[in-house]
Amino acid sequence: MGCVKNADTRFARATTRRNMKSLKIRLFLFTIFLAPALYADIHTSTSTDQGAVQCAVDAASDGDTVEIPAGTVAWTTRKSNTPCVLVDNKSITIKGAGIGPSGTIIQDNTGTSWGPESPINFRNGTGKSLRVTGIKFDGSGNNNAGKSSIIWASGSWLDFRIDHCVFLNLETAVYLTGFQTGVIDHCTYYLIEEHGYSNPHFIASVFGDGVNAWKRPLTIGTSNAIFMEDNYIEFNQIATNDPIYAVKNGASTVFRHNTTKNGFVEVWGTCTPQAGTTRGMVNNEFYENTIGGESYAMVGISGGTGVVFNNTITGDYSPDRFSLWIYRSPWGCDFYGPCDGTNPLDGNTAFDSTAAGAHTGGNNGAVLECSTKSWANNQWVGYAAWNMTDYSKGFVTANTSTTITVTLSEGYVIRDTGTHTGTANATVLTCSGKSWPSMLYRWPDQGCFYIYNVTDGSIGKITANSANTITASGGLSGGTNNTWNTGDMFQVCLSSPRIGVQKDWDTGDVFKITNGYPCLDQVGRWRDAGPDDNYHPQAFEPYYAWGNTYNGASENLKIRDWHLSYLNGIILEGRDFYNMVKPGYAPYTYPHPLTLQDVVDTSSPIAPAVVRDGTSTVTDVAFTYSTTSLAANWNSGSDPDSGIYGYIIAVGTSAGGTGLVGWTSIGNFTSTRTYAGLVTGATYYFSVKAVNIVGLVSTGAAVSDGQCVITDGTPPFWGGAGSSVRDGAVAGVDISTTISTAQLSANWDAATDAESGISGYKYAIGIAGFGGGYLVNWTTLGNVLTATRGSLTLVVGSTYYFSVKSINGAGLESDLSNSNGVLVISTADATAPNPPANVYDGASTGIDSVSTISSSTLSANWTAGTDAESGITGYRYAIGTTAGATNTAAWATIGNLLTVTRNGLALSAGTTYYFSIKSINGNNLVSATAANSNGQYVVAIDTSDITAPPNIAQVRDGLSSDVDSSTSLTQLSANWDEVIDPESGIARYWYAIGTQQSGAGASDTRGWTDNGQSTSLTATGLTLSQNVTYYISVKAENGVGMQSASTATSNGQVVLPPAPPDTSSPAISGISAQNVAATGATIVWTTDELSDSLVEYGRTVNYDKSTIKDIVLRISHSMALANLLPGSEYHFRVISVDAGGNEAASADYTFTTSAPAQPIPETVHAYPNPAKGAVKFRIANMAGGEVAVYAVSGRLIRKLTDASAAEIEWDGKNAAGEKVGRGIYIYKITSTAGDTVTGKIALTK
Repeated sequence: MGCVKNADTRFARATTRRNMKSLKIRLFLFTIFLAPALYADIHTSTSTDQGAVQCAVDAASDGDTVEIPAGTVAWTTRKSNTPCVLVDNKSITIKGAGIGPSGTIIQDNTGTSWGPESPINFRNGTGKSLRVTGIKFDGSGNNNAGKSSIIWASGSWLDFRIDHCVFLNLETAVYLTGFQTGVIDHCTYYLIEEHGYSNPHFIASVFGDGVNAWKRPLTIGTSNAIFMEDNYIEFNQIATNDPIYAVKNGASTVFRHNTTKNGFVEVWGTCTPQAGTTRGMVNNEFYENTIGGESYAMVGISGGTGVVFNNTITGDYSPDRFSLWIYRSPWGCDFYGPCDGTNPLDGNTAFDSTAAGAHTGGNNGAVLECSTKSWANNQWVGYAAWNMTDYSKGFVTANTSTTITVTLSEGYVIRDTGTHTGTANATVLTCSGKSWPSMLYRWPDQGCFYIYNVTDGSIGKITANSANTITASGGLSGGTNNTWNTGDMFQVCLSSPRIGVQKDWDTGDVFKITNGYPCLDQVGRWRDAGPDDNYHPQAFEPYYAWGNTYNGASENLKIRDWHLSYLNGIILEGRDFYNMVKPGYAPYTYPHPLTLQDVVDTSSPIAPAVVRDGTSTVTDVAFTYSTTSLAANWNSGSDPDSGIYGYIIAVGTSAGGTGLVGWTSIGNFTSTRTYAGLVTGATYYFSVKAVNIVGLVSTGAAVSDGQCVITDGTPPFWGGAGSSVRDGAVAGVDISTTISTAQLSANWDAATDAESGISGYKYAIGIAGFGGGYLVNWTTLGNVLTATRGSLTLVVGSTYYFSVKSINGAGLESDLSNSNGVLVISTADATAPNPPANVYDGASTGIDSVSTISSSTLSANWTAGTDAESGITGYRYAIGTTAGATNTAAWATIGNLLTVTRNGLALSAGTTYYFSIKSINGNNLVSATAANSNGQYVVAIDTSDITAPPNIAQVRDGLSSDVDSSTSLTQLSANWDEVIDPESGIARYWYAIGTQQSGAGASDTRGWTDNGQSTSLTATGLTLSQNVTYYISVKAENGVGMQSASTATSNGQVVLPPAPPDTSSPAISGISAQNVAATGATIVWTTDELSDSLVEYGRTVNYDKSTIKDIVLRISHSMALANLLPGSEYHFRVISVDAGGNEAASADYTFTTSAPAQPIPETVHAYPNPAKGAVKFRIANMAGGEVAVYAVSGRLIRKLTDASAAEIEWDGKNAAGEKVGRGIYIYKITSTAGDTVTGKIALTK
C-alpha cells in the first residue's frame, strides 16, 4: 500500500503557529535559517512505526517538519542495505514528542551491518539543512544496537542540527561523512550495558570530504565546522577504545562546553586502521569542556591543526592527556606506508643544513660521496637518502665522514605488479589473477595512485578499480601505444612514476638525507600546496594549547611518550605545537546561533562593567604618544537568555561622545584598536555596548575614563635583528646580484617605538652606502616593509645599497640601516646567446654515439652555450631526420642541463636522427642558430646476424687518458672507444675487474657486469688492497647476443696508500682592526696554511652581518668593513677554512668607530643612544641640575646630580649599584632654571 498524505498535515504560516512580532532577529545567519520555515508544512506521522514515518517524510518538502508522535516502537531493517527512514535530498526537520518516558522512544533493532542500515539516513542534501530533535533512541538489551549508527548523514549538509536527543546503550550515535557544517547540542549518550562493542562512539566519525578539504583555506574560529556543544557523554565501562568522537579525512570540528565521563577523543592524521586511504583531519578546536573518569588519554592528536584550551580534567587519564603522535610512525598503513623518509607523499625535507649537497664522486657510483662533509660515522644510519636528480631513494645502512651507503630504489612506491590478461589495444587494464577491493586505488579521494604500463612506457592516474580491472583518468599517455596489450607488465604506483631511474650516483647528483618531516597532514600542517597530489609544502599552522588543568595542575600538549623514539624530531615543540595562547585566535560565537532557533529573547543584554584605555587587561592608561591609533579593552557583557553576539563601540572627545568613531560593530571581541588622525593634547573616550544573539543592544553603555594624546620626543628604535635591511623584493631574502639595469628592490624587518608606534619608513639608494652620495634621495613610504624603485639607470659592475629609516607616530626618524649591496651583473640583455659548440649523440657526457638499437628512445649531450651579459639559463632541443629538422620531435624547452633523453618516440630502423640545440639566456632570448649533432643511426636488428661484434681496441684506466694508479679502496674507473656492429648494433658492454690480465684472476674482484651502452664505468663498492694492481676487462655484445671474439683489458692501475687526510684546522694569529674610521675598518689576520677569508661582525656578539667570503686561499687575510655607525662599538670574529674543509674561528674581538666630526646638536639631550654602558645627559644650564631615569612602567631607577658639570653621566646602574638590564628607559632632565626635557634611551647591554 502506498503512502497517503496524513489528514493531520496542515499549512502552517509562522504567524498562526506563534506570535513572532516580539522576536527581533537581526542576525543574518539566523534569519536565513528560519526563513524557509515561515511558510512550511508540518506532517504528523500517523504512528511511531517506521513505515508511517517514511510516508510522512516522502510527503514533505524543503523546509517542512515531520512530527513523530509519542510512544515506544522498535525499528528494524526490513531490506538489506536500506535504512528504516530515508531522507533523500530534502531539507526537513524530524521532530519527536520529547525524550522523557512519555515522549518518542525508538528501540534500535537494525542488526549488525555497518553501512546504510541505520534508523535514519540523510543523503544527497548538497547545500541543504536537516534537523533531528526530541527523540530517545534505545539499544538496551540488543548487543548489536547502533552497529550502523543511529543517524547517518552523507553529502554536503550545511547548517544541520541534531539536538535534545538521548542515545542509550548504542554503539554509535551519529555518523557524518562529506563536507558538512552544523551543530550537535544538548544530547545525551549513555553506554551503561556492556555489549562487547569494540569501538563505541558518541559520534562514530566526522569523516570529511578528503583531498578537497585540504585544498580549501583554513577557517579556524568560524562557523565552517561541525560543532558539538552542551552534550553529556558517559561510558559506564572503562575501556581503552571508547572514543567520544573521531575526526578524520579533512573534517573540521569544534567540541566545546560538553561534560564527559570516561572515553577519549581521536584526532586522526593520514591513514586510519579502518580506512587506510583517508586524509587527515584539518582542524579541531577543543575547549571549555568538563571531563571526568578514566581512560588512557583524553585527546590523541595525530594530524592537522587546532586549539585545546580551558578544559578541566579530573580522574585518571594517564599517561597521555593531550598527546601528539603520528599513526604512520611506527606502524605505517596499508596504502600510504610509514612516514620514514622514503615515502614520496611526505615533505621529506633535509634533516639539517649538513644533510644536503651533491655527489662529488664518479658516475654510476653505488656509494654517495660528498667531499665537503664531515659527518660522524654512522650518524645517518636509519635515515633515508634521496638522489633528487635520479629520483631514487633508500635507507642509509652506513656512513663515513664523506660517504653514504644506501641501496637505492625508485622514488615512487610500487604497490602492486602484474600483467594485462585482457584483449589488445584495451583502454582498461585487466588482471584476472587479482581480487582488489572496489575503489582500492580510487583517484577522487587520494589523488596519488598511478598505473604504469612498464612494457609500453605509458602512465595514467587511477580513476577507479574493480576486483581485477583498473581505469586511468584520461587514459594512458607518454608511451608507445598508450593502450594495454595482452602480456603488458604493469605497476600500481604511489606517486607518479618516472622513466629511466638509474638507482645509482653520478657526478653532481643532488642529494638530501631526511626522516620524512613534514609527514603528510601531520600535526602543525594544513592545506596542500596545489591540486591533485601536489601536496607539499603544506601550509604551516601549529597546534596551540593553554589554560587546561588535570586534577588542579596545569596540563600541556606533549608528544606521546612511547612515540618519542619513532618520531625522531618530526614533531617539535616551538615549531609544530606551542603551549601558549594562539596569536590572533578568537573562538566562534557561543552558543552556536543554530541552537537558538527555538529561543525567544525580548530583553536587552547587560553592557560591560568596565572599559580600560590601552591594551592591558590590568592597567588603565591615562595617555598615549600615538597620533595614529587608540586602544581599549573591557570586561565581557552578559545576557542570560540568548547570550552575547558581539559589541558596538564609539569614540569621542567627551565621555559618551561619538565624534571620532560613530557606533560601529566589531564582533565578539573584548578589545579594539581604532586608527584616525588624532590631535595632540586631546583626550579620547571609548564607549561600548553589548549585542545579544537575537540582535538586541544594551540600553546602557560602558565608558572609559579617557586617554590623552601627548607628544613623543624620542625617535623609534631598530634594535637587534630589526635593523636588518636586505636587497631584493622577497621578504626575508637577501639577494646579491641582479640583471636589471632599471629597477632595484629592498625589504627589511619592522622597527619599534613603544610610545607612538611606527607610522612609516623612508629609503634612499646609493652607490657608496652609508655616508656617500645617493642615487635616489630620501623617499617616504607608508608602514610597509618593502620598496621597489624603477626607472633607474644602473651601471653593470656597480654595487648599489639601500638605506632605510623608520618614522614614529610623532614624525621622528630613527638612525638609518643599510643593506649589504646588490651587484648589477648585466644589462637588459638584447643580444642572443651563443649555441653550444658541440652536440654529441648519446647520454654519456662528451661521448658521441653513432648508432642505437632502441626504437623509442634517443639521447644527446652537449657543451655549454655562452652569454657574456646575462648568462645561460636553459636550452631548447628538437629532433629530426636531417640536421636542423624538427619532424621527429618539435622544439621543447628544458632547464640549464647539458643532456636530454627523449622517450616515447616512433623511430624507424635504418634512419639517422639528429639533435638540434639552442641556448636561452638570462633575458629569455634564444640563440639565433642551433648546434646540431652528427646523427645517430637506428640499427635494424638483423636476427640472422652470425657475426660477432668487433673487438674493443683499447681500455684506458681512469675516465679520460690512461692512469696508472689510484688511491681509492672502494672504486675504480675505465673508459674505451665505441665499437660498431653494422648488422644488429651494440646492445651493451660487459666488464670485469681482477688482479690478473687473463684467466680466472681477470674477474676475481668483480665478475662480468652489464654496463649498458656506456663506454665508461666507475665501479663502486669494491674491496681493494693497497699496492695491488687491478685490471679492467671489457667486451661488447650485439643485438642478437653475440659477444666480442676477444676481451680487451687495461694495462692496470695500482692502488697506492692515500695521502694522510688533513684534519687540522688552520691556526689564526695576528688579528687586528686597522684603519678604523667613523664608518669603516679593515680586519687583518694570518693563518699558518692557505685558507679562505670571512668576517662576521655586528653591534653585539650575535654578529648580524658578515662580509662576502673570499674563496681565494691565502696566508695573509684582509677584509674591509663598510657602512658602520660612527662612535659605535663593534664585535667581530674571523673565520678561515682550509682546502680540506677544516674551519677555524677566532674569539670575539671589538673595536670602536671614531665619533662623527661634527659637534653633537643642541637638540640631542642623551647620547650615545642606543648605548652599551654609559650615557651622557645635557641641557642648557645643566650645572646643578638633575637627571631622573625611569623604567617604562614608571618605576624610578636612579637620580643623578652634578653641581658643576655641563653633562651628567649615567653608568647604567640603579641606586643600589647594580647593572640594569638592556631595554628602553625613560629619562627626565631638569636644569637649574627649572626647564625640563624627557625622552627615551635604549640600553643594548
